[in-house]
Amino acid sequence: MARIIAALGAIIAAVVIALLAARPPSPLPADAPAGVFSATRAMADVDVIASAPHPTGSLENTRVRAYLAERMTELGLEVRVQPFAVPEATRKAMAKWSKDPVPDEGINLIGVLPGRDRTQPAVLLMAHHDTVPGSPGAADDTAGVAAILETLRALKTDGPQVRDIMVLFSDAEEIGLEGAEAFFRDHSMAKNVGVVVNLEARGGGGRANMFETGSGNGAMMDLYVHAVRQPMTNSLSVLIYDLMPNGTDYTTAKKRGVPGFNIAFIGDPHLYHSPLASPANLDRGSLQHMGSQTLDLTRALASTPALPPKTGDKTFSDVFGQFVIAYPPVVGWLVLAVAAGLLLYAGWQVRRAGVMPWTSLAGGVILAFAAAANAALLLTVFNQLSFVPGKPDYYDRLAAIPRLELQAALIALAVLLAAAVQPASRRWLQMCPPVIFAAAGLALGAAPVPLLIMAAVATLLIPAVAALKPGTWGGWFGLAAVVFILGIVMQVFYPTAGALYAWPLLLAGLMAAGTTLLGQRWVSGLAVLAVGAAVGCAYLLGISHLAFEGVGADLPAAMALPLVLCALLLWPLLQGTLKPAWGLTICAVLLIAAGGVAWSVRVDPIADSVPASSRASR
Repeated sequence: MARIIAALGAIIAAVVIALLAARPPSPLPADAPAGVFSATRAMADVDVIASAPHPTGSLENTRVRAYLAERMTELGLEVRVQPFAVPEATRKAMAKWSKDPVPDEGINLIGVLPGRDRTQPAVLLMAHHDTVPGSPGAADDTAGVAAILETLRALKTDGPQVRDIMVLFSDAEEIGLEGAEAFFRDHSMAKNVGVVVNLEARGGGGRANMFETGSGNGAMMDLYVHAVRQPMTNSLSVLIYDLMPNGTDYTTAKKRGVPGFNIAFIGDPHLYHSPLASPANLDRGSLQHMGSQTLDLTRALASTPALPPKTGDKTFSDVFGQFVIAYPPVVGWLVLAVAAGLLLYAGWQVRRAGVMPWTSLAGGVILAFAAAANAALLLTVFNQLSFVPGKPDYYDRLAAIPRLELQAALIALAVLLAAAVQPASRRWLQMCPPVIFAAAGLALGAAPVPLLIMAAVATLLIPAVAALKPGTWGGWFGLAAVVFILGIVMQVFYPTAGALYAWPLLLAGLMAAGTTLLGQRWVSGLAVLAVGAAVGCAYLLGISHLAFEGVGADLPAAMALPLVLCALLLWPLLQGTLKPAWGLTICAVLLIAAGGVAWSVRVDPIADSVPASSRASR
């Protein structure tokens, strides 16, 4: 009973910690001190700018530019305009899918807040002032524009900074990043840009994440670590975004080797490009978080005697939004080595006690792959069940992300619990579930090749796990061995993302060594396991949440990896805790609930948040 309570407490604590860490800060009021960022003050600009859709070339866009030029002048900026031609290739590409007229010209707004030494490279604050047709764009990207205006107001209370602060409110971002491209390609002021802070949004809420940097970010990240008081960032997201085909206005600067920071929030994804993306629906806490990071970062960049030079990239991550740990990637090898040393010590003690046969260790290794294969299979099949028959609408799927994330969480918990129960049954019964789910996935129209591969791996490995009986210690160290190998692979090929494996592994090593050192003091040992699992799983849930909001609606099987990492931390609490009958009953209930969630997404009418242009194409 004690282990059940500890396991349940660890899972609940992990969820609570992750939810609290994901909440944006409260917006500061209009009477907040003049030198700090206030979302309430920034909302005055949001209300005016996002009163109606203002795509490139529209009369509303002209109104917005006039308002922005007036606000920039009030703030003491030297304001310039940069008309530019929208390339014919872009116009033709847009005309293929848009019924709205494609403009042939965009207009950038450029401003400069002079610094004390105008020969120094400038800090460029960048956001786009255009929206897609049909959306007021309170988040994308009015929030970024308003955050920059409020940042400039706060910075003026400091007096002149060391260097110029330049502002680019670009146009035609939504039709191909054309404004930023025109600025960096053609404008003479672009040559004086030393660093960029770009603000974006894909949704309408959530914490603002610094998700992209320029290459050679080591010294720049040192500045970020010391300057930003409410950080949210992770070098894994930098790597993932580099590997994706997506782009923002910072993309064009990054291609030219300009260092920078890209900050965005992606919560409330149903508001992306939506007619519902109004000022009333914008999360003011998200605006506060974006603005506070921008102000801290800009203040540090503008006041430093010399901008940080390009140095080697760093591995970094915030810890529950409180602080950032950053280090050179080579330190990742040391983290892996310490984790391995702790696990080897614990394994040696367990082997001396004679409670971990080698066969159980082999069973633990196979268990890791079996759990990943089963999770990937179920995540894929249930996601397929959630699809509306026919071609799914991109924006409708975004609106369903909160329910799809709940569905994925139920499946992951069911797989983890089933692995921990390890029922003794006939071989053919053990092989039935993957076969049945694979058949269901094929009937629902899932891609056959990856589905059959996942099913084949799961079908072959489940009986092997049952036969080898990993148990508590064998399962734990087998999982650790697999994570350690994955950590080495990541450290070799993508070292800046190595913390994803190394940190949970180090925590598991501390838990294992601490448990063996405590010996017969089982209450203290249980506390070590519960606290370690809660903290580690909370961290992984935070990363998983961001990843799911980014790719989960399209690639749900990617969540199988965090499942294995959470299994590494929860295994000694879950394994053998429940009798097979109870454990499998709970698993069945969880999967039925996941199926109910998937079905609710499938039968729902198209969301009100879906843009009219997307509805018309259905």
